[in-house]
Amino acid sequence: MLKSVLDQDHVKGLPFMRDVSYAAPAATYQIAALWREPMAKLRKLGFMTAFVATLAVSPAFADGHSGYSAKSHAELEFFPIGDLPIQIAVLWGNPQEGPSAVMMKFPPNFPGGMHTHTYAYHAVVVSGASKHWGNDETEATAALQMPGDYWFQEAGQVHQDSFPTVEETILYLQFEGPIDTMFVE
Repeated sequence: MLKSVLDQDHVKGLPFMRDVSYAAPAATYQIAALWREPMAKLRKLGFMTAFVATLAVSPAFADGHSGYSAKSHAELEFFPIGDLPIQIAVLWGNPQEGPSAVMMKFPPNFPGGMHTHTYAYHAVVVSGASKHWGNDETEATAALQMPGDYWFQEAGQVHQDSFPTVEETILYLQFEGPIDTMFVE
């Protein structure tokens, strides 16, 4: 079943945003009109399918908390989420089944898109820069968050993130339940 999900065209070429482009130092990523149909499929299918497929082929989940454990940044194993330019490393827990902590990497100048999650999460910018805003705000009014900055995102609240920097951005995210993402228009 998992192989058939991974082999489907709408999972292989998952775009993340609609009608936007963003520039990276070594390349320019274009996500334009040609992504409308796959993006519509992503919304219909749900980001979770690509996320679950990525986690299912990843190494075992991090063990639960007991005693002492530590990992250097260099030891983290990042995996792409489908064909998205986003990568994830599981620190602890099982993001498919319950609370967990992950590190996520976003490419330079990644625009994000309005979305929501079933469960709340806590976030800390590790490197790069991020903007995070709710449905009643705009990117222009959102504060630029730098390494060490924190935010809490309530469950079910529509929000968006962008990463307006020429370097990749890494976030520490701690979800209070399984990770999912539902895009909204």
